[in-house]
Amino acid sequence: MIQFFKNLGFKSAKSVCSLGFIGLGAWASAGQTDIAQHVVTPANGQTIKQTIKQANEQANEQVIELQVDFSQPTRKIIHVLETVPVHGKSVLLHYPKWIPGEHGPSGPIEAVVGLQIYADTHKLDWSRDRIDMYSIHVTLPEHTTKLRLEFDVLASNGSNDGSSPIVATPKLLLLEWNQVLFYPAGHASKDIRFNPSIKLAPQWQYATALRRQNEDEDGDGSGKTTLKRFQEVSLEELVDSPLLTGENFKRIQLNPEDQVPSYLNLAADQADKLAITPIQIEQHQALMRQAVKLFGYSVFRHYDFLHVVSDHVHADGLEHRESSSNRSPADYYVSNEIYLADPTLLAHELVHAWNGKYRRPNGLNTAHYQLAMEGDLLWVYEGLTNYLGEVLTARAGLWNAAQFRDALALTAAEMDHRPGRRWRSLDDTVSFAQTLYHTPQAWASYRRQTDFYREGSLLWLDIDMQLQSLTQGKKSIDDFVKIFHARPAHNSTQAHQIKAYDLKDVITTLNTLAAFDWKQFLHERTHSKEEHAPLAGIGNSGWQLHYDDQASSYFKANEALNRQANYSYSVGLVIARDNTPNSEHGDIIDVLWDGPAFKAGLVPGMRILKINGENFESGQLANAIQDAQKKQSELILTVSDQDQITQLSIPYTEGLRYPHLIPVAGQEDRLEKLIKAR
Repeated sequence: MIQFFKNLGFKSAKSVCSLGFIGLGAWASAGQTDIAQHVVTPANGQTIKQTIKQANEQANEQVIELQVDFSQPTRKIIHVLETVPVHGKSVLLHYPKWIPGEHGPSGPIEAVVGLQIYADTHKLDWSRDRIDMYSIHVTLPEHTTKLRLEFDVLASNGSNDGSSPIVATPKLLLLEWNQVLFYPAGHASKDIRFNPSIKLAPQWQYATALRRQNEDEDGDGSGKTTLKRFQEVSLEELVDSPLLTGENFKRIQLNPEDQVPSYLNLAADQADKLAITPIQIEQHQALMRQAVKLFGYSVFRHYDFLHVVSDHVHADGLEHRESSSNRSPADYYVSNEIYLADPTLLAHELVHAWNGKYRRPNGLNTAHYQLAMEGDLLWVYEGLTNYLGEVLTARAGLWNAAQFRDALALTAAEMDHRPGRRWRSLDDTVSFAQTLYHTPQAWASYRRQTDFYREGSLLWLDIDMQLQSLTQGKKSIDDFVKIFHARPAHNSTQAHQIKAYDLKDVITTLNTLAAFDWKQFLHERTHSKEEHAPLAGIGNSGWQLHYDDQASSYFKANEALNRQANYSYSVGLVIARDNTPNSEHGDIIDVLWDGPAFKAGLVPGMRILKINGENFESGQLANAIQDAQKKQSELILTVSDQDQITQLSIPYTEGLRYPHLIPVAGQEDRLEKLIKAR
């Protein structure tokens, strides 16, 4: 990195360090001017602005060629050939580390193997940076203008359970381009250009937000590998445009009458898992319509839902400006229960096109992918998105009113059973997010984990109800987003424009709608260490949290999705849900901190062998809890912990408890109005 600046005319490493590379990158990308107070003059008399301009001009002189090969999918190895223009005596190459939307240094560098670097036919030595493991140094032979990088990315290396998984099976690939490239240091990601291409197995179909250079360049379905070339894009756009491909593939246009096209693209390991119904298609068509009505315009030129339905990849999603990467269980479209449990995934990632990709907190708006991100406003980035995604799910008909309320009740119950609130505020969860994404489920109630998604829903419901109360129902969250996410001043060639914001912008927008001490309101809710969740929004909507002994259909579906039996609100246990009817034990996944099971000495990782002297059977714990209530007797559990067998007594007699919302007598039902289709 130092050599790069010397080549541009700086006298010494000291002058480079006095400038500060991180400050330079942020300034070059976001237009921040505070770097002016640290101006250093290069040896050739250029100003810093001229030097940056020259660096960016060098980046644009030639384009990086990126060739990806996944033509042998059964091996689950991605072959990469990359040609990088270079200048000077040395170059620093970065592998993307901080990926937008993942809120942490999650680039799967451990999956990159076999890296060889050539200048013409000469193999060059390279060395990894001793501080930043995502960066490599290469000394260049004289007159070198291009480097050729050859390496493999292992999609079968166990990375499928992280926040940046490599999603590949023998039947499909969901390619995030940041996983298969290096880029030269010293430039903002928006100023580096790529020509991407990919080789696929014959007959494999694909979808991506990238524009095709031409139709199939090579391969006619007669046994040849199919090569797909795409138009030149910036590194920023490339990373923001994943590609979904597979043998079993379905593409559905959601709005044929609209000038801004959108598609639902499905890939599965088995063809019968693509059996999406006409009603489900109508619901996703409605989802797109309701989202555009909510924000008032399409922030994208086109949109592609990229949806993997497979049991061999980690279920999750990642937002992009003109598409989204979505991963669900294989039975998502063919099981009513699984479909009910998580229809918010696609809605959530769609909302991010406006709230996250277009409007983005300053701390998450970095110049390139090696700069650390600050997550202090993730309760807006993710919390507001979570709330709007749930609202749109109901407005589109993927949930009915009762299911929406049942989902909200479960969120409220989870957040109201978080003893960790006594020591960790919502503000600390967002500030610590990059670590919390990788914590185990054990002791979740005391860690708090990334529950700023769910608490964000409660917070923004509270804000929504406050707006309605202050304006006698004339203003709501719909009005907030239409102002805060107002149409960008760009044409079709500038779709990746970003409008960054800070907390002051959020408060100003709220005050535009209703004068109130929003600063204090938000500070109290984000910094509170009260043990119980902020449920004022539910109360002001005309409903209240209630528990009874009957689990809702949504609660049962959520258990099925997570393969758990959830007794958090009664005895304080979550155990693995074994699909084998005659399972001989129950593995304890989590224990509610300070709950009845906790006080009895149970901990995550224990295995239940017997209940009240009877060998463990699936569903037996629910019956035992009910029986203990009738007899007012203790629960006796025989458990094993690392081969140590112990008998523990739980003095709990209050029966099963499942969360619901019940109406508050005499109050207006504001939830019905909230989720009514527009």
